[in-house]
Amino acid sequence: DVKIEAHANDWTVTADGAAQPANKGVVTVAKGTAVLFDSVVGLHTITLNGKKDGADLKQGDKRTITFNDAGQFKITCDYHPDMLADVFVQ
Repeated sequence: DVKIEAHANDWTVTADGAAQPANKGVVTVAKGTAVLFDSVVGLHTITLNGKKDGADLKQGDKRTITFNDAGQFKITCDYHPDMLADVFVQ
């Protein structure tokens, strides 16, 4: 299971129950894996490789994104440019 939480100024990646350091999370998943995004605090965007994915996430919002294509996906937030996480899809 993979979950990415948005806190005030960071993405925290949790994979198989282990949280990684904020804004340094990297996870490798198989094609077709669904990743839960959870906005714990604040207002955020989910931006994948520079392209905004859906509406803004408000505090308490959750969205699941299924990664169907192989490749590297850099996840950022338009409102908080220092937020960073990477998902590698094989």
